[in-house]
Amino acid sequence: MTTAIHSHVQSLYQNVLLRNPDAADLTYWDSVAAGGLNNTIKESVDAINGAAFFNASKAIDAFFAIAMTLQRWLTAAGMCCLLGVGTATAAPFNDAAAAYNKGDYVQAIKILRPLAAQGNQIAQFGLGWMYANGQGVIQDYQAAVKWYRLAAAQGNAGAQFNLGWMYANGQGVNRDYQEAVQWYRLAAAQGNTGAQYNLGWLYDHGQGVNRDYQEAVQWYRLAAAQGLAVAQNYLGVRYAKGQGVAQDYPEALRWFRLAVAQGDAGAQFQLGWMYDSGQGVTQDYQAAVNWYHLAAAQGFGPAKAVLERPDMVAAAQKLAAMQVQPQQPQQPPHSARNRTKTRERIQAPALVFKSSAPRADGSIELSGRVTSGASISQVLINGRELEVPLARDGSFKVTRVPPMGVTTYWLSVVDEFGQKEDAEVNAERKTLQLAEEVAPLDPRKMRAKVNPDAVALIVGIESYASLPPAQYADLDANHFYDFAHHALGVPISRIKLLTDAQAGRTDLLKAMRTWMKSEIAGGKSDVYIFFAGHGLASDDGAKTYLLPADGDLGLLDETSILRDDLIASAKGARTITLFLDTCYSGGTRGTEVLLAGARPIAIVPDESGLPANVTLLAAATGAQLSSTYDAAQHGLFSYWLMKGLEGEAETNGDRRITAGELHDYVSKRVRPIAARRNRQQDPQLIGDSARILVSY
Repeated sequence: MTTAIHSHVQSLYQNVLLRNPDAADLTYWDSVAAGGLNNTIKESVDAINGAAFFNASKAIDAFFAIAMTLQRWLTAAGMCCLLGVGTATAAPFNDAAAAYNKGDYVQAIKILRPLAAQGNQIAQFGLGWMYANGQGVIQDYQAAVKWYRLAAAQGNAGAQFNLGWMYANGQGVNRDYQEAVQWYRLAAAQGNTGAQYNLGWLYDHGQGVNRDYQEAVQWYRLAAAQGLAVAQNYLGVRYAKGQGVAQDYPEALRWFRLAVAQGDAGAQFQLGWMYDSGQGVTQDYQAAVNWYHLAAAQGFGPAKAVLERPDMVAAAQKLAAMQVQPQQPQQPPHSARNRTKTRERIQAPALVFKSSAPRADGSIELSGRVTSGASISQVLINGRELEVPLARDGSFKVTRVPPMGVTTYWLSVVDEFGQKEDAEVNAERKTLQLAEEVAPLDPRKMRAKVNPDAVALIVGIESYASLPPAQYADLDANHFYDFAHHALGVPISRIKLLTDAQAGRTDLLKAMRTWMKSEIAGGKSDVYIFFAGHGLASDDGAKTYLLPADGDLGLLDETSILRDDLIASAKGARTITLFLDTCYSGGTRGTEVLLAGARPIAIVPDESGLPANVTLLAAATGAQLSSTYDAAQHGLFSYWLMKGLEGEAETNGDRRITAGELHDYVSKRVRPIAARRNRQQDPQLIGDSARILVSY
């Protein structure tokens, strides 16, 4: 059966190549199919997921097509569990693929979302991709991060890779190379080629890790052995320079030739350099010119500069006099470069690219103009084909709605000869703010000591099935995830994040009774629980409830989570700290409206009797509302809680933040802002005020 699947996957890869014959990057697909990477089903899926690194605009098509086909094979074989897709979801998943391939991204989203909510990692990966690329939804890097994180937590190598990429590029999260390294490492351990190469590059350049050429070489070698051209090139460079390995020009030459066989511009340049300098080969300026020209034709800047040297100009003139055109090396059969017309080199496309100021609805206009001596074959914005045709004069206009903050747009123009020109522009969409200026949250400001046995359960529910929304609660949770790691020192592998549809009662109970139980090391673990959403107290104040996404006010005992049960689920922990951005008065989070069906009187919950190892930091007292902070797009309590964890709550210089210090800091900032809205909100601390929460 495995052989049959392998063969079918190969044919699918070939179909992808046939659908996109001009995309030279897709020769990687060919190498994957033919190079023995798909020895197992899991490796097949991981290869598909990671292929976004090579050709982002095309990879998703192949991803869905192959994933769906694999699903059908696995269903027939009774092996669905390997992909995490049950037979019950096979049909809708196929429908999602069909909708996506038709360009009906909205329908694909509708189908994928409930599958993702059920925990299907492929659907979660797909949703992350579509949010990242604005397909069927407004482009939202934060949402992409959320879905990638859920899939990555289940071991999905493609999602781990993409999450690392988001951290490395600061999309949806603050740029954090150390965090990127962690996610790349997880994906690389599963054989993800892109992650292996990126880890090598980070070690090569000392980003997020200490520069270590030997470590870089190891990762480059793994990716190069799987046929990744850019890794082959970088490995060749290290051999040529003797960095991380003994200098070995023949070995460098071998890796460069493997990379240029796939059309890698960097390797073409390096071969030109070897012929130019006579290193490892007989010095040959004409051969050097050939390779430099090939690299320059792909827009490789250093090659263009070298060709302006007098000796290279003379060599080029000699070639022209002999009527000898620079020769291309042997290329893979599906490469567009093999079909390049014989012609004199013409000017590469010229490009002007700009964006307008944001309009009232938040949209911006991207506009530009391209000129070339050859016709334009492809125009892409952030890896996606331009939806509108070019005007006769080469101009275009297109509208985008960027997420809040600064968004970078990349434009690529390719002419019929494969010459490429790139440009980028930053567009800033500012958050509507109140009178006060709001500083962005930055968890990277705090590098807390690692707490290896610590555990964090993070829940944020904005969208309820039958209740008004708890504004910004999901954003609070997603941001607190980063603070749990950076400020509280919780290892990423010991953090569980549940938001919106993934935070139903069953989901919470599984996290409490199964996941948390398995993660807690008796007497060693410090447990942190963050909850942002709706809460309610019983009429006598004896019970305090946290409402899951599917909670029903008419059936509180049956559909909600008792706070005391949540605490009890952390049995055996050394300490338990609760951060609750909710209220128990029956009011909605962020508005003056009572939850439908709630009593119109405020009941103060009984806060006595908490275990000695429990510390509770709550947004408000029982009779108060939990306010939002629209200027920051967070809960008022959550925003200042995280600001305090950045280090602002530390005032005495001892590099520690206690529960009491954090409470004092948050209270002093929450109260006046709430007062300006004619509210009283007093953050609450119950438990040991001297408990150290942050140490750095």
